[in-house]
Amino acid sequence: MSAIKYQKNAENIVILTLDSSGQSANTMNAEFRDSLDAVNQQLQAETDLSGIIFRSAKKTFFAGGDLDELIQIQPEHATDFFKMVEKLKGNLRGIETLGVPVVAALNGTALGGGWEIALGCHYRIAINDPKTQFGLPEVTLGLLPFVFVVCIKIASIFSTSASSLSICVFNRLEISLIASSKLIKSCA
Repeated sequence: MSAIKYQKNAENIVILTLDSSGQSANTMNAEFRDSLDAVNQQLQAETDLSGIIFRSAKKTFFAGGDLDELIQIQPEHATDFFKMVEKLKGNLRGIETLGVPVVAALNGTALGGGWEIALGCHYRIAINDPKTQFGLPEVTLGLLPFVFVVCIKIASIFSTSASSLSICVFNRLEISLIASSKLIKSCA
């Protein structure tokens, strides 16, 4: 089963519906990584693509990393884990640089890897719900997100220099903060 449903409409827009099987929330588990790799390959082969939309079939957009998987990583797995993260980043970057608009339709909370997926899109459209949160809570566990990519993306969205964000320690951004920021304006 695939964690990403691929649907191309009559306008040549591909709608990627995130729907991790057997889970109440989407996470960056092995099923997602394999699905993203297959989707990236399929998108790279498209010849008449006009846009891509990421959306979620769940109540939230994406919960982030699969903590059950992450807790099993031991020092002897470091090289394999690094290669897996590099492949994941490469697939996300491959989609971002296809030359067509990529949109994240945020129907709910996007944390950790979910926020990183949204940041990798050219546009983000978020539901107006005070319970919706965006951010990188993994920093409270001592885990750093794809630091360079996240710093540059957040800097460009908020018109801040990347150097002033140095380590990018963001826990959560609440929708009220984002509603008053340039982020919503960039989605319009």
